[in-house]
Amino acid sequence: MHSNHSSLSKPGRSAYSAATAGVASSPPLVLGHRGVPRIEPENTLRSFRRAVELGADGIELDLRTSLDGDFLVMHDKTLDRTTSGSGCVHLRRTQAIRQLDAGAWFVGQPTDEHVPVIEEVFEALPSPLYLNLELKMGPAAVRAHGRKLAGILEARGAVERVIVSGFSVPVLKAFRRVAPDIAIGFLGDDVEMAVGMGATALHPWAGILDASLAARARNAGLRLHPWGADEVVDLERMLDLGVHAIITDEVARLRALVKSR
Repeated sequence: MHSNHSSLSKPGRSAYSAATAGVASSPPLVLGHRGVPRIEPENTLRSFRRAVELGADGIELDLRTSLDGDFLVMHDKTLDRTTSGSGCVHLRRTQAIRQLDAGAWFVGQPTDEHVPVIEEVFEALPSPLYLNLELKMGPAAVRAHGRKLAGILEARGAVERVIVSGFSVPVLKAFRRVAPDIAIGFLGDDVEMAVGMGATALHPWAGILDASLAARARNAGLRLHPWGADEVVDLERMLDLGVHAIITDEVARLRALVKSR
């Protein structure tokens, strides 16, 4: 972690509370998008550790449920692109998925990387580290297993340094019902929708975040956590807008820009 981020030394509810909305008074959190997916296989412990080494304050990762109801770190609906297996994640047992190679597709040779379960992420990464958990399953899975995820976060004392996000309004509303004390972030640009579901943060694509949208979000008490900013010009624009966190593939680049200000 970085000593220049004093807020990180005392993780607490304020990290994601609406009370901290407005123009960020400190540098934004640097959140590695699936870790550092341009130099390590995405959504693996290897990628997450490298992101931390390069200066990330936290990690954005994707969650899907297995047939057993475990929360696996996986972006795609199927195993085909990022593992040595195939088929739908939600139709496979956790044990079978964990036996697959989750790094070979990226590095071109066998690796020891497997698809992590969310519990492993907490064991592998230092605390306090912020986590943005994007839910990729449907509302039925959230209704069935969302309370389990909340329990995992509560058992690890992580509720105050986690935000659960998603594009789906029904998914976020379903999670809100089973875990009302965990902050949620809406992946979109609809301020009213975010407020209506009780979101703490708006997670717009950086390409559509401008001063007008930023002002509307702040006036509504929402934090701003844009994603998709990777080039210097885009990262600089996000910094100029005074956002609270930036989800990026380019952790080292963003860290250097933050330090230069």
